[in-house]
Amino acid sequence: MGIGTVMMLRRVKVIAVLALAGAGGVAGGCRNTGGGSLNYAQAYEQRLYGEAFTKALPIAENPNAKDAERAALIAGMSAQALGQREDAKRLLTPLVGSKNADVSGRARVTLGLLAEQEGDISRATSLLRSGAERLDGDDAARAKLQAGAALERIGLREMALQQYHAGIHEADDPNLRTMLRDRSKVQPYFIQAGAFSTVQQARAEATRITRGVVRAGQPTPQVVQTNVNGRTLYAVQIGPYDDAGAARTGMALIQRQGVRAAMARR
Repeated sequence: MGIGTVMMLRRVKVIAVLALAGAGGVAGGCRNTGGGSLNYAQAYEQRLYGEAFTKALPIAENPNAKDAERAALIAGMSAQALGQREDAKRLLTPLVGSKNADVSGRARVTLGLLAEQEGDISRATSLLRSGAERLDGDDAARAKLQAGAALERIGLREMALQQYHAGIHEADDPNLRTMLRDRSKVQPYFIQAGAFSTVQQARAEATRITRGVVRAGQPTPQVVQTNVNGRTLYAVQIGPYDDAGAARTGMALIQRQGVRAAMARR
């Protein structure tokens, strides 16, 4: 027996990307003064975040230190990686207005990631986008990837696509470009006329509605296997359509033929 129309909503997978993990560009003139030990920038690059935070913090809190701003950035990014959100905000927020575009960009992106973790998607998107504008290369591409993911979470797919496409042109890393291309692929729209527990039921429904669908000038219905909450179902779908407007128009024409239908995406 049919279980009614099931909307096939595309679930956005949030990609875990470190907040500009390579800190080499931020290290600037940081020198290793501890013999064979690592300085704070080197520790961060090797993902020794606890050590990086401990070494950078005293310099960041010394207003007379030459590298106080860069040390604050490393300490703040390390704090974010360690889950110390309040420390990260305290250290990074003053850097948003830095005259150094690289420092400002990285601070904004890391604060954007924090905002996303806290569920403030609007603020996250704003920070990630403005951070990306101040960076270049793979750093900018990663920020655009995160901004796009945040925009998708609030349903702004078209704006997300703009970020992904821009990131593709910024990225030097081929793996990062592939990731951005995968996210930017347009997911086609379909019209769904029901989902059933057996393929026989779905085929019977597809046959029943084909005349009306074709009379409406729309593609012949197809049976597609889907998975909803771990349950295998067989959906009757019409399409694909390149955009939501075309799908809505097609759906209205089909409904005039007495076919019950709803929008869907694979």
